[in-house]
Amino acid sequence: GGPEAELLAAAAELHDIGKTIAHRDHAKHGEYLLAGATLAGFDHREQVLLALLVRFHRTGRPNGSSYRSILHKGDRRRLAQLTVCLRLAEYLDRPRTGRVKGVIAVISDEEVTLRLEADGEPWVELWEARKQARLFQSAYKRSLTLMVAST
Repeated sequence: GGPEAELLAAAAELHDIGKTIAHRDHAKHGEYLLAGATLAGFDHREQVLLALLVRFHRTGRPNGSSYRSILHKGDRRRLAQLTVCLRLAEYLDRPRTGRVKGVIAVISDEEVTLRLEADGEPWVELWEARKQARLFQSAYKRSLTLMVAST
């Protein structure tokens, strides 16, 4: 929905903000910065979700246990779903070459297939993104398949 799209877009813009403190553990630094800041346009709960998205944008099992009193029913699942979307975006541009030009999603009741539109064969991107299949399955209750679209 709209609120989730807004959170995801903000997380995509801010996911590396922790690098202003240090490259190492930048996801944890980003969570700290966003959880403690005042962000116009986001209520406290949304800000916590944004901080958690930034925290788990690369690794770890997303959970909001340390913010349990702020989060609403369903936010844990929402966090897992948005986190895996953010990770897929991160890893589909892992080498920062822009080789993946677009993604076509084909969705069924049992599976989501992401067909990558790419210049050349995006081996690194596929390898990194496929590592997220288990988290995707857990979050969306569907299997994830990634492939290069035929041109």
